[in-house]
Amino acid sequence: MIYQQVNGMTYAYVEEGDKCPECRLGILQWAEVKNCSCHICPPCSACTDNILECPVCGWEEEALERGIKEFIKEREFELI
Repeated sequence: MIYQQVNGMTYAYVEEGDKCPECRLGILQWAEVKNCSCHICPPCSACTDNILECPVCGWEEEALERGIKEFIKEREFELI
């Protein structure tokens, strides 16, 4: 995971091959592309908008964008 600080704000980025930020056991990989239309007009949005996921716990890159509060709520954990 890469952290970058800009104007006092910290941003987190993940890349293929990083350890999962949720379980720390899985290695992030690209999710299976669904509804690919690259055979018509490459590259298609299904391929360019693909997300990283953890094969161990199911964490998805979109969790960073939604924020940790919603991610925890989605997993039915309680905030302390």
